[in-house]
Amino acid sequence: MSELNDIRALMALYKENGGDARALAEVYTDLFATGKTPLGLNQWQRSDKPMMEDFNEDNRIVDERLRALDKEVQRLSQKKAEVASGTWTPTVTNAKLSDISTATWRKNGTHVQAAFRGNLQKGDVAGNVITFGGLPFAAVQRGICNLNTSLAFAANTMPIPGHVSGTTAQFWVWYISSGVSAYFRNQHIVSTGPTDIQVTCDYDTTV
Repeated sequence: MSELNDIRALMALYKENGGDARALAEVYTDLFATGKTPLGLNQWQRSDKPMMEDFNEDNRIVDERLRALDKEVQRLSQKKAEVASGTWTPTVTNAKLSDISTATWRKNGTHVQAAFRGNLQKGDVAGNVITFGGLPFAAVQRGICNLNTSLAFAANTMPIPGHVSGTTAQFWVWYISSGVSAYFRNQHIVSTGPTDIQVTCDYDTTV
């Protein structure tokens, strides 16, 4: 834009002194690329007259972008190699969770394994879906979660692995005779008191 302003000022001065402003404009317009790429690089046409400064500027832009990409690759490589672990606080929706004895997570790079053990008691509303939350990191795509439990399930049903979405884990129940599945709900639990459960989740995150 600064070059264009310089050209316009020169054209005005040239015209004031009796010159042909149109001819001057054509000469100077040819000195610059008529288009730019989304990256800001010059896009030349046959009528353009490239200058060394134009190529130097293109090289500068490319060099800066490549350096930035290299730094990002190094950052992601370092993060992928990081190993960390800790504890978390699981929650449950539409049921009761108590006596949590262990709730730990391990992260290897961007891969997360989280687990807990405690007691689950079904809620009062039979049709409500039971969802576990509080996972320490948000999943970037659906992960896998497993439920090991002593809960007694309704006849013709059995728990099957579920999925992780965001920071929640959702399990499914399989109807054996019909071969269909449904969300894990209070109506699927026969046990009336707190019963031992173990939940393990395996998924990927961006952090």
